[in-house]
Amino acid sequence: MGTSWHLGVDVGSVHIKVAAVAPQGKQHLWVRPAGGKPLDVFTELLENEVRRSVSNAPVCLAVTGIGQDLLDGVAGVHMVNEIMATARAAAHLFPGIRTVVDMGGQFSKWILLTGSGPNPHEVRDFVTNGLCAAGTGAFLQRQASRLQISVEALGKMASTSPKGCTIAGRCTVFAKSDMIHLQQKGTPTEEIAYGLCLALVRTFMTTVMHGRKVTLPVLLVGGGAVNPGLVRAFREVLGSEDAVIVPEKPTCLGALGAAQIVCAEQAEATLLEALVESLANRPAVSFFEDIAALEPLGAPGRAEAALS
Repeated sequence: MGTSWHLGVDVGSVHIKVAAVAPQGKQHLWVRPAGGKPLDVFTELLENEVRRSVSNAPVCLAVTGIGQDLLDGVAGVHMVNEIMATARAAAHLFPGIRTVVDMGGQFSKWILLTGSGPNPHEVRDFVTNGLCAAGTGAFLQRQASRLQISVEALGKMASTSPKGCTIAGRCTVFAKSDMIHLQQKGTPTEEIAYGLCLALVRTFMTTVMHGRKVTLPVLLVGGGAVNPGLVRAFREVLGSEDAVIVPEKPTCLGALGAAQIVCAEQAEATLLEALVESLANRPAVSFFEDIAALEPLGAPGRAEAALS
């Protein structure tokens, strides 16, 4: 692996995730709310937590995620496809895994891996939600707002509800109509909450996956994996508790995979100070308001970890 540290950053719609892989293989992971200004958040992470970890060692940086273009053109930054990054980390952490569902605030993905042979991380097939928000965390946020609760509260309610009611998940207009009808009937809010989670999962299976066969178990990652209501809904729809695996840090696979890819490609390293200076000289950039306003699906907060 040489003497360089390998950094991966996943610029998501809600959080910035950074992975730092040491020359000896030890991994550090950080998650911070993007707050609509992901470059500022990332630069602050580099100047503080990352600097304390890597000291004066050279670094190789790879960036992935919905906002990766914000770092386009920065010297020493390598762009990595987010499907490939998630696939690489999934195969590394869970040998033999074939199906990955990445449920984010703005985008969701289904990824099928080879799972074996010399390249178990190789992507055999994949699909995303495209331009439609159906099958993503944005659907839950809209409905939670109508219930006048946070997405985090909705997830907690859904995880303990005795049952979920039937709600249309393919269209927010139909979902709103169903919710109004259920509230008029006096349906408990927790049953509506779990019904929304079930609706989101079923919409993902039919509208995003388009009826593709699911190879179990499913590795559930992204913000949806920290929402207990969504995890429960996936397990119910897929038929068992064992059908869904949730990793310890489900939002960090993109960042970790990007770091692993830039390591495997033996990319050219740069000094951390030079990287911070390049970022500091870039004009301030913010996400569009509709993206910046998205809530965390499960509020992972200021998570950070050091892994062996």
